[in-house]
Amino acid sequence: MSSVRKAVVIAFLLLLVPAAFAQATGAIDFTSNLQRIDGFGAAIAFQRSNLMHGLTGLTPENQARLMDLLFSQKRGIGLSIVRLGVGSSPTAEPYDSMHSIQPVDPGGPDAPPQYVWNHDDDGQVWVSTQASLYGVRRFLASPWSAPGYMKTNGTDKNGGSLCGLTGTTCASGDWRQAYANYLAQYLKFYQQEGLQITDFSLQNELNFTATYASMRYTTGQAVEMIKILGPTIKAASPTTNIVCCEPAQWNSGPAYNSAILADPVASSYTDIFAGHEYGSAARTPYAGGKTVWMTEWGLNGSTWNAAWDLNETQSRAFVLANDIMDALRLGNINAYVYWVAGSLGATRAFVQIPNPGPDFVVSKRLYAMGAFSKFIRPNAYRVSANTTNSNVKITAFRNASGSKVIEIINNATTPIQGTYTLDAGSADAVPTTYVSDETHDIGEVGNATISGTTLTVTLPRRSLTTIVLPPQNIEGTEQLAATTTLSKFGDGTYQATVKITNKGTGTIENVSLTSALLGAATGTTLPESELPQSLGSIAPGGYMTTSVTFPASAGPSGSASVARFTGTYDGGTFSTGLRVMLP
Repeated sequence: MSSVRKAVVIAFLLLLVPAAFAQATGAIDFTSNLQRIDGFGAAIAFQRSNLMHGLTGLTPENQARLMDLLFSQKRGIGLSIVRLGVGSSPTAEPYDSMHSIQPVDPGGPDAPPQYVWNHDDDGQVWVSTQASLYGVRRFLASPWSAPGYMKTNGTDKNGGSLCGLTGTTCASGDWRQAYANYLAQYLKFYQQEGLQITDFSLQNELNFTATYASMRYTTGQAVEMIKILGPTIKAASPTTNIVCCEPAQWNSGPAYNSAILADPVASSYTDIFAGHEYGSAARTPYAGGKTVWMTEWGLNGSTWNAAWDLNETQSRAFVLANDIMDALRLGNINAYVYWVAGSLGATRAFVQIPNPGPDFVVSKRLYAMGAFSKFIRPNAYRVSANTTNSNVKITAFRNASGSKVIEIINNATTPIQGTYTLDAGSADAVPTTYVSDETHDIGEVGNATISGTTLTVTLPRRSLTTIVLPPQNIEGTEQLAATTTLSKFGDGTYQATVKITNKGTGTIENVSLTSALLGAATGTTLPESELPQSLGSIAPGGYMTTSVTFPASAGPSGSASVARFTGTYDGGTFSTGLRVMLP
């Protein structure tokens, strides 16, 4: 064969060989501790809960399917935080306002309050109750405004300030304590429904004036009101966290945070610093050593967009995936709460609920959130992870159960081959890999292998890859302990939250709750599953929680009763019995 012909053949053969993938290398250390993760959630305010509860003709079957999709870790995305809107309007206009629990001026700030409670709160009680049955334990309540009669402008809309704050003048008097009492009463109403508001915000976007419900605070006024709201909320619920200040832009937070930190009393009552991402994103950590939440951001766009990486630039699910990743790794946030879970036609929502129903439409934004919320559970810790390729972003987490999660985004338009060195404790783990992209919705694939301490993974173009490593078996003593807390629903039934803790030195595999008894009533764990309920594995020092619902026949409020739970795990059984007072 001539040299010319040989060269042609070689060139042709080379065309048949795929070009080598770009490379990304780095290291992941699951023994390190960065920030704790409190969870991932979404807002249900401004009549969005009513939409989910059939206001638009959503059938009961589809309502249940939607709750499953939002809150089930097995069949959905496992959201662990629900953000509520505290109402301020005397009448709730469709989709644009929220009912006040005191719609009429009682006659001044010192007059006896005239609260009104409809056990519904624009559908938020129903959605929150459903969420609690799936194990959601964090409920954040954010007021958008005080009722208009408490404000300088006489309406709950268009900004204005709370009467009585420094710099305000109102003929009606000083409403600061009356408003704090109003917010505490909102919390108490939820307690009556068997729901605990765990986190209470001073104000939604206190630096922004909107045509809908809105109210402003200066930094000094925020400090002033925290010192009134803090003790009032803590008196109603000592374990509820006070959240401040949820400004519209992330970079507006430090001014409010610094003012609070400079006042020892206000700082002592403030548990969580929070901010939103409109105009500036969570790319720098908040100083001060407090827990930090990103409590609102939603994608922009002019039309409904269900795609991952197509159509309008600002409403793509891939944009959301990048934002969550960056807020975790650059902003060092402890929680991420999206706006909004479901809506009538908004481009931002996870699901669109057309009017009339009977069904809903899912956007891939749901799966962008779910790739994080489904696998990274409350009380996980972010760990050290790095990568060399500028098109690749990586974060990693260690759950309390002992499972480990790696999140990797490939922003390039071509696949990338990743090679990462793991810590010795993760050697030879068997990973389960999921991909979210234009053709996968947290779809399980076989893209990753671990050999020794080397993780090899193929990252598809424009994708989010989630790699889950199972809990590590550790030789040692196994010791389980179960504790319970009780709450009561409005229909008289009781809910027990069972916490099963591994106090030993070895990982306990295949933990299952097999029976539950309160007084003479047997419990169920609906809707997730009936007993027995599989809980998975628990690492040393870790724990699992689950909810069990008991009928009203368990006993009358205030009576003494016995709570007993039994279960199994690989190699043994456990049980606990304790005397409790029914709430």
